[in-house]
Amino acid sequence: TPTDGYGLLKAYISYSFPSGAALSTITARFDNATNALYRNHLSLIKDLVPEMGRNFRLLYNVKF
Repeated sequence: TPTDGYGLLKAYISYSFPSGAALSTITARFDNATNALYRNHLSLIKDLVPEMGRNFRLLYNVKF
């Protein structure tokens, strides 16, 4: 089934710092800031449920 077009507002900030022999990164993400109701055209369940609304993620990553 066809779906309407949509636009999303996403923002993130990231900070990296060395910790010993590793590189640590802290990232804060804010996805779908406008809380837009949208459906992904390629989703198999798009007729049942829309995509995720406004959400916030705090991520910590270590590369060694």
